[in-house]
Amino acid sequence: MRAATLAPGGSRREIATTDALLAARAGALVVVGDALTDLGYLDRIIECYLEAVADVVSPTAADRLHVDGLERLHDVCTPDRVAVVLTEVDRRAREFSVPLARALVGAMSPAQGNRYFLCPRLFVRAQVPVRELESYPGLLAAGHLGGSLRPVGLHRDHDLTHPAHTLSLSAAIGRVEVGNSVAVQPPGSDAPVVTALAAGDLLVFDADLPHATVPNETDETRVSVTARVVLGRRLAYGPGTHWRPYADARLLDGPWSGAATLQSRLNPAALRRWRWRRGWEREQRRADPTRMVPSVRR
Repeated sequence: MRAATLAPGGSRREIATTDALLAARAGALVVVGDALTDLGYLDRIIECYLEAVADVVSPTAADRLHVDGLERLHDVCTPDRVAVVLTEVDRRAREFSVPLARALVGAMSPAQGNRYFLCPRLFVRAQVPVRELESYPGLLAAGHLGGSLRPVGLHRDHDLTHPAHTLSLSAAIGRVEVGNSVAVQPPGSDAPVVTALAAGDLLVFDADLPHATVPNETDETRVSVTARVVLGRRLAYGPGTHWRPYADARLLDGPWSGAATLQSRLNPAALRRWRWRRGWEREQRRADPTRMVPSVRR
């Protein structure tokens, strides 16, 4: 595992891996090579995707991807089925999302101890080439698929309700090219930084920096997962209705584990989310009283 900061123009400066999170918290863009590989999670996450494809499409499709790589996901799976695959990967990954986030913090900021919060879910992504989405207007309009299946424009995660200075730990599960990566604008720069990643590499940055999906004009699907952590002991949620619980790492072990997300749940952002969800469910019932209202997953 090796770490380097990135600068506009593509230059890199090697840093100690144990300084990676603090460097990102200070505004740097950091790449940590082989992070998931060295921690033993890359093959596990790949297997989650392959199992989901086997269930949603067919075992034959999963076998093909095992040989060709997850970058060829769109060859065996239409975009509407990719959306279902992501739901299945999300479900499978929940069992190790917390251990993975804790392992990443331990490797990249051991001095932090347990003085941080983590989102207890991974954000799973399969950004198919944009041309594949042209015949699926419903997917293009689905807000919950922004950033996971379809591209999103320049934004800050705090504006989408995530806590201030959430660190985004974006791990490449397949090859990531400059043409389908993430563009991040560092402090004091007008030029975004875009980098390619090998499978298992990690891109770490403060999610309050403006960032956007690079519209995927390549012939490969970008497959990645993102863990999110907040250093410190307080959560300051942003505006909006996209609240997600964050767990206090100090409480994850022992008799108080059930209260680990309590600080995040006793926040006005959680109430806004609840009110929005109730309103959304009422609208769905009015539109079709016979239809069962699905759960809002994201």
